[in-house]
Amino acid sequence: MIRPRSVTPEDGLNLESFAYITAYLLEKTDENIDVNTGATPAHDFVANENNLELLDQKLSQYPHYLFMLDKSGQTPLDYSIEEGLKAAQRE
Repeated sequence: MIRPRSVTPEDGLNLESFAYITAYLLEKTDENIDVNTGATPAHDFVANENNLELLDQKLSQYPHYLFMLDKSGQTPLDYSIEEGLKAAQRE
């Protein structure tokens, strides 16, 4: 019989990830998120900028923003897909 193994933060990376996720979940507010739209700086950047190097810098500071949904249920990746489709239709 195979028993499920409990996951514990044993090595450095797991411990750091666990601490980061715990802090993120316990943080009640984030001043960088637009209260009206729920958009993060990553949402705004993808919608308004074309500099991928700057986007990479921002996401290295706030990697969790890449996976956050705005109030319409979209991630920054969804924004970039929409922008790509619009660009393809203009061509």
